[in-house]
Amino acid sequence: ADPWPPAQIDAIARAAAAVCRVHRWTARSVIGHREWQPGKVDPRGFTMDSLRNRIAERLK
Repeated sequence: ADPWPPAQIDAIARAAAAVCRVHRWTARSVIGHREWQPGKVDPRGFTMDSLRNRIAERLK
């Protein structure tokens, strides 16, 4: 139980979108620790799909 406040989720989406813009990546390039490394537990409190959707909206 380690919820991310809405402001923190917004900040990570903005930061990830900025990195994607610089490198001309899509939101699909953004991955979470637990998607890459089994055994990692983060992020918690939201899904990476929901975060990627937020990033994709910012990249439009």
